[in-house]
Amino acid sequence: MKILNLVRNLIAYVIPAILRQAQDGEHRRTKAGIYLNSSSAKGGMTMVILIVLSLSFFWPVWFKGKLPIPADALVGLYHPFRDYYAADFPNGVPFKNYILTDPVLQQYPWKWLAINQLGSILKGVSFKDTPLLENPYSFGGYGASSIENIQAGTFYPLNILFFLINNFSAAWTVFIILQSILASLFMYWWLKENSLKNSAAIFGGLVWAFSSFNLVWLEWGNIGHAGLWLPLALLCVDKMQKTKNKKQKTWKWHAILQFVLSSSLFAGHLQVTLYLLMAVALYWFIRLGISKRSISLFLVFCFLFLALTSIQWIPSLKFTLSSNREVEQQDALTREGFFIRPHQLVQMISPDFFGNPSTLNYRGAWNYAEQVIYIGIIPLLFVLLGVLTKNSQKNDVDSICYSLSNLHLHRFCWSLIIIGLLFATDNPISRLPYQLKLPLISDLQPTRLSYLITFGLSSLSAFGLNEFIKNPRKLFSKVITIVVVFTVLLFALLIISSKLSPEDKLISQRNLIWPVTLLILFYILSGLFYLFENKKQKTKNKKLQLFALCSLLFVISDLFRFGWKFTPFSPKEYLYPITPAIKFLQNNIRENDRYMTLDRRILPPNANIIYELKSIEGYDPIYSKQYALLIGEMESGEVADKPQSFGRIIRPINYKSPITALLGVRYALSLSDLEEERWVKVFQEGKTRIYERR
Repeated sequence: MKILNLVRNLIAYVIPAILRQAQDGEHRRTKAGIYLNSSSAKGGMTMVILIVLSLSFFWPVWFKGKLPIPADALVGLYHPFRDYYAADFPNGVPFKNYILTDPVLQQYPWKWLAINQLGSILKGVSFKDTPLLENPYSFGGYGASSIENIQAGTFYPLNILFFLINNFSAAWTVFIILQSILASLFMYWWLKENSLKNSAAIFGGLVWAFSSFNLVWLEWGNIGHAGLWLPLALLCVDKMQKTKNKKQKTWKWHAILQFVLSSSLFAGHLQVTLYLLMAVALYWFIRLGISKRSISLFLVFCFLFLALTSIQWIPSLKFTLSSNREVEQQDALTREGFFIRPHQLVQMISPDFFGNPSTLNYRGAWNYAEQVIYIGIIPLLFVLLGVLTKNSQKNDVDSICYSLSNLHLHRFCWSLIIIGLLFATDNPISRLPYQLKLPLISDLQPTRLSYLITFGLSSLSAFGLNEFIKNPRKLFSKVITIVVVFTVLLFALLIISSKLSPEDKLISQRNLIWPVTLLILFYILSGLFYLFENKKQKTKNKKLQLFALCSLLFVISDLFRFGWKFTPFSPKEYLYPITPAIKFLQNNIRENDRYMTLDRRILPPNANIIYELKSIEGYDPIYSKQYALLIGEMESGEVADKPQSFGRIIRPINYKSPITALLGVRYALSLSDLEEERWVKVFQEGKTRIYERR
């Protein structure tokens, strides 16, 4: 209760604190009569604001005791959990989002295994003890170890949370929440470094932290942590540029940048880290220029980065080269949802125009998380305002975007957006790397470029708001123009939706209500601000503060609504409950025994890791090619020349094959009776039957 009261009290001070943030450089007098420069106090209060607003998104954690993980999908979709809860939920436990299973079936168990192995090592167990490095629970023991599996994030510095908090699910909760907090803080610091006003920097920090990319991938953990370091990396480059011609030592910023980039890789998602590195490299040469010194320094920096992170990428690369990844990627260009379909870019204005998986009415390309790009309709308005803002020398607008034109900061953000859209959407250019089978690039999922797109858009939205705060009267006409443009676009979507099927029409038109409402409210707000603008500086500043606050509240309501609609929070008891069937396996499986399931609705791969049960199944985008060959032979009964594609999930069902004995399979789980004499039913829970090989 003390924690809840503290959170409530902090939130109670958020709105008054925001109102005090917009006046830059003002001095405040304390009761003791001492004048203090507000910059340091302002920075501290801003951090509190960003932290409290980020924490408020996770209100189900604080007020309902839920966990930010889709455990409801685990118990709602799979047996024997459905059997376990059948008395209370005969039709299955209700779950929020059917496409969110990876966090509970990949990231959580992999992190759990890695942390437990690290804990054993810290207790004095030698690295030479092979079981500490391997994953004996998946793929018949042929799966990637915690070091080879980069998604486990074994060496991520923030893993310290799991050792400081003596409860893994509680530590995981903090781990997930930290993504939003750190993303908003890092973005705020970078924007402030580039001279944006405090309110605009807060705006940009929150837009970035709760943009679609960071929200739809929030509960994966590794994806968000890999990407949140980008603005801090750019800040380091800015600091290096500002001190390169001075006597000040820049070594600390080199060290911080090295730590930041290494942390991104160690976080556990190589593709996001690659995009981050590309963005930082582009920014490096924009800021530091192209010269012998900057190129030499860049090459040295790259060498140090590769050396420092070699403990992770070398074993991961070795395992990947011997994996079945090439076979899995052969049909990539024909796979549904592999690219962002151009027509789905309307989701930048109305994210649920094609429905939403959480409401079971999504009609767009698979899958929603890969296709949606959204930063909020109000931030998008400010993005376009920055585009329409002309050079400050021509219209007397003190434009941060264009006063830094020599550094091309504005163009940097647009480069991320344009390049990202070019290679993320389906077109001849984006298909070229996959047709040429370029190493590494042809293994990437192009839709993840939404990471760079949303970052660029979020940055430009802060620049646009900064422009308006500086010169609201001169830019008011442009704001109205953009609002009219958006209104026309929404009206066009309304006309388009009328030509859809009756069911799809209802979905699309219902989901247009929210963005239209926001636009109307913002239009009213802008009109009131313009009509009642006062030329007195003090009054004008207060109204600017109020306008910035209202804009921020619009954004928070929009993005939080988007996130809450998509993101599940689950009761603690749904997170890997021990059912009678699981308890039976735990009590009876010997050290070298394994089990298999004969139905995809039973105990999904990797869930067994938490229970320390060994299986011949596995779920991983990168798995052993040799094991794929063996399972292919097991399923077909014939020796195969090359491995087949299993779609990242290996779940063999040919329990009659002699290879099951070779793999140590003792138990088979089924939802129907087996007539094979060698298999005897030894336990049953609800529909879940357990058979033992005799």
